[in-house]
Amino acid sequence: MLRQRIFVTYAAIGALFVSIASCQKDRGSATLFSAVRAGEELISVVPWSVGDETLLCVVVQRDVTLTSPDTFPVRVLTIYRKRGAVLKKLFEDDKADALLEMHPLEEVDSRLFTAWTGGSAYHFRVFAFVNGQVKQVLEAGSKGMPEIIIDEDERESILITDMEMVGSLWTRGAAVATTDIYKWNGAAYDKAGPVPWVKRLQ
Repeated sequence: MLRQRIFVTYAAIGALFVSIASCQKDRGSATLFSAVRAGEELISVVPWSVGDETLLCVVVQRDVTLTSPDTFPVRVLTIYRKRGAVLKKLFEDDKADALLEMHPLEEVDSRLFTAWTGGSAYHFRVFAFVNGQVKQVLEAGSKGMPEIIIDEDERESILITDMEMVGSLWTRGAAVATTDIYKWNGAAYDKAGPVPWVKRLQ
């Protein structure tokens, strides 16, 4: 599975640059190609299949200068629709947080899960592709990574625990720790909880 995922990721990177190189006459593609070659750091490229559409989810890092000579890194998430050699930008957003992971929640027809870190916490954003548009359908945060479970209908629940400090460590197992449960209903996430962490799977 790991080798397969690595292969798919490299294939997506290759497809991205072939598409961009083939579309240099297109203004949007030429701009992206120039930006990457000009020094933006490519962080991740992940394919996302929804219906008959193939989307490419790209994260790059660029340095931003404010009022002082100092710069700070910004990570930019851009999602493209790929048809043949043509890329069309559907969504773009930038964050100061660093990307931890990005992947679809199923092989096809699922949401895109992303995890970021910044400000001593994890931040989670989930996207859906609906009627030709990319929409953010969940944003949450925690001191620990979430749990993802799949039910008998192949719909996911994302479990995000409000961890507690015990001694000098953040832990899920504290007696007062609670979990928020976000269950996909086919159109949005229904929130349940908070429930005690020990009862989150009941």
